[in-house]
Amino acid sequence: GMATAIRLRQAVEPPVSVAVAFDAGNLEEVVKGLRKQYPSSRIFIAADDDHKLLKKPPYLNVGLEKAAAAAQAVKGVVIKPPLSDQDRENGLTDFDDIARKSGLAAVSKVVKKALKHDQGVGKAKRSRPAQQEQDVGLEAAL
Repeated sequence: GMATAIRLRQAVEPPVSVAVAFDAGNLEEVVKGLRKQYPSSRIFIAADDDHKLLKKPPYLNVGLEKAAAAAQAVKGVVIKPPLSDQDRENGLTDFDDIARKSGLAAVSKVVKKALKHDQGVGKAKRSRPAQQEQDVGLEAAL
C-alpha cells in the first residue's frame, strides 16, 4: 500500500496527489470522499492484481474488482500493473513490485499512458483542474 503510493508519487512528473486506502474494503468510500473534496479532478486507482486469490474460494481478484467498482462510482480510471505470466509466477502483484523489478521508468510509462489515454476518451481533451485541485491517484492495499 504505502510503498506503491510512494512509487507512484516518485514516478509521475509533474507530481500528482496520492492517497492510500490501505484496504480494498474501504476503497469505494475513500474515493467517494476524494470525489466530494475534489469534484473536478481526475481520479486514478492503481489496483493490486490479486491473481493468487483466483486459485481459492471465492475465486475473486479482490484488488482488481474493488478498484473497478470504486472507479465506476466516481467516474475514475483503474490503472493495472503490467504483469507478465512470469511476474505472476514470481508473486508480483502491484506497482511497487514493478518498480523493484524494472525501475521507476516502467511505472511512469504505465501511469503516463493512462493519463494520456484518459484525456482523450469519449470527448475533447479535458480542461485541467482548477489550480488548487490536482489529479489524484489512489492505491489500495490488501
